[in-house]
Amino acid sequence: MLTNKKALIYCRVSSDRQAEEGHGLDGQEQRCQKYAQGKGYSVVKVFRDKAVSGGVSSRPAMNCLLQYLEKHPNSKFIVLIDDLSRLARDLEVHIQLRAQLSAQGVELECLNHKLDGSLEGMLVEKIFAVIHEYQRKSNTRQVNQKMRARVERGYWAFHPPTGYEFRKTSEHGKLLHPIESDKRALKKALEGFANGVFLTQEDVRKFLDGKIKTRAKDNKVHPSLVKRILTEILYTGYIEYPRWKIARLKAKHEGIIDIEIYDRIQERLSKTERQSWKTDSLKFPLRRFVDCAVCETTMTASRVKGKTKYYFMYTCNNAECSANPKNIQKHLIENEYVRLLKSLIPEKEILQFAERVLLDLWENSEKDYVLKKRESEQLLRQNETEVERYINLIPKAKSDVVVKRYEVKIESLEKENSKLENVTQNKKQPHFEEALREVFDFVRTPDKYWEEGDIEAKKLIQALIFPVNPKYDKQNGFGTPEIALPFRLKQLSGYPKSQLVEVAGFEPASKGAK
Repeated sequence: MLTNKKALIYCRVSSDRQAEEGHGLDGQEQRCQKYAQGKGYSVVKVFRDKAVSGGVSSRPAMNCLLQYLEKHPNSKFIVLIDDLSRLARDLEVHIQLRAQLSAQGVELECLNHKLDGSLEGMLVEKIFAVIHEYQRKSNTRQVNQKMRARVERGYWAFHPPTGYEFRKTSEHGKLLHPIESDKRALKKALEGFANGVFLTQEDVRKFLDGKIKTRAKDNKVHPSLVKRILTEILYTGYIEYPRWKIARLKAKHEGIIDIEIYDRIQERLSKTERQSWKTDSLKFPLRRFVDCAVCETTMTASRVKGKTKYYFMYTCNNAECSANPKNIQKHLIENEYVRLLKSLIPEKEILQFAERVLLDLWENSEKDYVLKKRESEQLLRQNETEVERYINLIPKAKSDVVVKRYEVKIESLEKENSKLENVTQNKKQPHFEEALREVFDFVRTPDKYWEEGDIEAKKLIQALIFPVNPKYDKQNGFGTPEIALPFRLKQLSGYPKSQLVEVAGFEPASKGAK
């Protein structure tokens, strides 16, 4: 089938490791090329983003693709992607990129997901975008959990501090080890500051400059590095990580100073540096996440001392704002926030419809994968037979030229087999139904997740529900804030239930269907 349609291919992987595996850039491009050939499209250009997160919209190759479209305004292109998650793994980014492509008059086609402009199609596409965002953040959480477990066992799991490097050992795996050329200078600097030999941080900077290797392009010791060095407990052979509430514990790596030296350094620093009170905590979970409805300034938080006790307030600090009152008691705004979350919960029928659509699509996707796997297995067997045939022909060849051709053909087949084996053996099926259950459990009870979560969980929940900060004032409360999918599903409540639940093609139909 021949057409006059032109296509651009976009591929993306989020890590260097992925680039070398079955879902790498080459694999994505190969599948898109095959799809274009089947459709009769002429592929004009391929854009490949390597080691770029799906949670960001500004990417080198994607930016080049958009610029290319701007330079060819009269050409009607189709942009091909291997999977919907290759476009984005974040709902806001997905919507933004879709809008940018649509503005250029571009059609987007996905190999494993049919995109259309119907109400159901747009609903399903955005729900998939939410699930891809959930899976990305869930993967991040799992990585963090593994790293946390390692830190709790006494191993540093992040970038090594200045003067240390990671070395692989049979007993510990990757272990921090002091760099001998830097060790002596760092020890002298730290002990000198603790004992008053160096009176200021600038004295420490001048002493270390030129004596240790830094990550700066000019290899200079800058003031910010001095501060990190003086406050780094890893130099003592201990670890602590307040962000994960990991208290001080003995580490597996070798220290270069005693813990007492470190404590003296912190004592010296505390006498000259003002300690700030942390308001970004569970005391004020809505800090930076709510705007004043009158002037749209982001509200701050503070505690005000009364005659007998402290009062906790959310405040609009804009002097020109006419809001009255500007100080809202903490419990008032947070109670209304919980009521707002409860009001966003979609109707039961809407959620049932969405779940059934997604499960049906996933089942079809699994069937497609099984079919693709069988085709790959069959081709793999054929290639292995061909490899065996060429191996048997080599001893019979009468010239080195013929032998070389056989060897080139064998190598080509082996490379193809390696890619096919990724499909037949290394394919990891995601726990879709489990992820879907967690997503919809959150959609059904966002207020429970918010009330029971820690500060990081509250931040994540707020970011998932509200693309922009909800606006609040004492008279009108939160009004009607802008909300993200899947909570916009509630807006479908006005549709007849028969249109939402009795969708043709879904089995089994409910008892009232005719």
